Amino acid sequence: MKFNEALLRINEAVLKKYSNAAFYEAQGFLVEVENENGKTVDGTIDTAQFRVVYNLMEQNKTVIGSFNEVGKVKFEVINEPWLEDIVTTPYVPMTAEDAIDFLVKKYGDNVVGEGPITLRHQLYPGEAEPRYFIGTLADLHTVNVYTGKIDVPAGE
Repeated sequence: MKFNEALLRINEAVLKKYSNAAFYEAQGFLVEVENENGKTVDGTIDTAQFRVVYNLMEQNKTVIGSFNEVGKVKFEVINEPWLEDIVTTPYVPMTAEDAIDFLVKKYGDNVVGEGPITLRHQLYPGEAEPRYFIGTLADLHTVNVYTGKIDVPAGE
């Protein structure tokens, strides 16, 4: 399943059960898939490790949506706020596949491998738009979901 498809499936289920939930972030792990050119990373994620985090508005709680072993959405409610996150929207104009394509065009085919991908706000004063964060701390890249700008330092 692709990152954004998983996000929207969980989002629909969460909002059906918790109508006052506000989206914070989605995180998954990219996996390689086979295509005519060999193995590649195309936005497909490991659904067993995919999580979407929400603020339960006015309740000081957090809900995390994920998939169970048969692909059904499950919920976990935490009785405390999810600190250091900013409410945003899961409805962004750029898919994870698009973000990966931007990175490949700029840096080459091997820039994105299996590993983490997160859709969220950069935690920095004055940041108004969410980004995809792709990779680990050692090789992290960001892509702005509205402008497509890559690896822009925080606050710029």
